[in-house]
Amino acid sequence: MTENQFPLIHTYRLLAGLIFASIVLFWPPMTFLAIVPLLLLSCIRGTRYAVIGTLLAALAIWLISGITLLSLMFLLVAGIPALVMGTLIKKDTAAWDTIALVAALLLVCLVLIVVILEQVGQLNFWLELQRIFRDSMDQAYQFYKNRGVGTEELSRLKRNSWQLLRMIDLIWPSLMVITIWVFVSLDYIISGQIVRRFGLTIKSLPVFNQWRCSDWLVWGFIISSGVLVGDQVLRVSTIRWLYAGLVNILILIGFAYFIQGLSITNYYFHKAKVGKLPQGLCYLLLALNRELWIVLLLFGMVDIWVDFRKINKAVASN
Repeated sequence: MTENQFPLIHTYRLLAGLIFASIVLFWPPMTFLAIVPLLLLSCIRGTRYAVIGTLLAALAIWLISGITLLSLMFLLVAGIPALVMGTLIKKDTAAWDTIALVAALLLVCLVLIVVILEQVGQLNFWLELQRIFRDSMDQAYQFYKNRGVGTEELSRLKRNSWQLLRMIDLIWPSLMVITIWVFVSLDYIISGQIVRRFGLTIKSLPVFNQWRCSDWLVWGFIISSGVLVGDQVLRVSTIRWLYAGLVNILILIGFAYFIQGLSITNYYFHKAKVGKLPQGLCYLLLALNRELWIVLLLFGMVDIWVDFRKINKAVASN
């Protein structure tokens, strides 16, 4: 089915779905999924319909909430990234390039939102972020207190909570980048599955169990971790912006190797022909066990030299 053969009634349904999504999903972080109906409009009906859908959704948000800033946030978080992603897809841009460019654009849009909110006096981002985490910690503390947890355990929980708060205050940039990348990837995958049902083409992501990081990335990990380990001599922690930058770089690279570790796991699941249910249970176990995160990260990094899936040998033989 070509774009011109797409029934007009489906366009109206997509527009209705978009307006519904803009209202129901306007709750962080689910807001990012509002990109999907906009992207479908752009791919299936064209940019003009996507622009109309974006403006209608923003108008619906304004009419219901009466807050102009919410409409602006929707345009920046969902509208512009969706239009750019739709354009890149039509130009047959590679999947990872599309995701990377849209994720970078979305990050810029979020920074712009923070600047706008701070300029109009609606929000102090840093204080608001700390308040959200403090409230979450206080609720967790009160929950355990009401369950009769002992005083010593509560004191330990409070100390751990404040340590976690200080850590999050340091690493929130890398957490934001990772969150954006994950949701943009989900938007691309979900939209791709739907678009293909209408006979339209979209670049597929590479096979996950064959995915691997670039070899040069390991040097970023080695240098960053080496500088942090040698902090007693280099005194990097006294320069807050430099210390925070190195920590966040280390987390981003570590996340990339964690994904590579998952890719290796998926490769051996596929090779052993493990069913989807056992795979799902194993991934759930991985998600709940932080020690296994580190194991996967190490597997992903060591894969550079060990080549668990023999990818390097396959490339060399070709």
